[in-house]
Amino acid sequence: MKIFAALLLACQCAYAQHISFGALVGVPLTNKFDPSNGTEVFPNSVGFRTYSGHRSVYTAGLTVEFRLRSRLSIELDALYQRPKFDGYDASYTAITPTQRGARGFASSTSAGIWDFPLQIKYRIGDRALRPYLSTGGAVSRVTSVRQSIDCFDFISPCRFGGTFEESIDLRRRTVFGAIAAAGVQIAIPGMRMRVSPEFRYVHYGARQIIGRSVGLIRSSKDRALFLLAITF
Repeated sequence: MKIFAALLLACQCAYAQHISFGALVGVPLTNKFDPSNGTEVFPNSVGFRTYSGHRSVYTAGLTVEFRLRSRLSIELDALYQRPKFDGYDASYTAITPTQRGARGFASSTSAGIWDFPLQIKYRIGDRALRPYLSTGGAVSRVTSVRQSIDCFDFISPCRFGGTFEESIDLRRRTVFGAIAAAGVQIAIPGMRMRVSPEFRYVHYGARQIIGRSVGLIRSSKDRALFLLAITF
């Protein structure tokens, strides 16, 4: 994070007259979780545990770009999304020789995740329609987690449950990744506004979320998304 801040400060001081700001909105093309669901049956069929992941519907944020030369610039984004996954855990206990009762819990977890990509962008051509390529790094940070747990017990009263600000499935709050992207910058005639549709791929070096049973649900290391930037 200190390196990112130093680069931005240097760019701002040297090229303050070539700064553009804007907004980003995007649609994830891949699921945040890999795999998105899975089930584990306990030995001797005494219970099971299952997870299901929900795809993030959107991501949105802000962008700032420091133009170094006509075709070369540095871009910093801040993107937010809130993925969600559900869990269900049940075990069976004998009540009578012919009857069994279930006990366990159902959980619903959501996490606020900020991504901070820093990229070098190279534009091709000098016309109103300018294709570009970019590459760089990204920091992904989990800032808030909310997990609600509802327990059930047909044998005795429930002993736990409620809403919590942490999750036992959160393994890392911060991970780092590498970016490759391609898009087209479109200048709007008569205006300073530019519209840039872009496809972006990010590969992270570690997983932020891993279910208690590894393999049932894990946050993906790979992320692909379509972004639309509007800058001035």
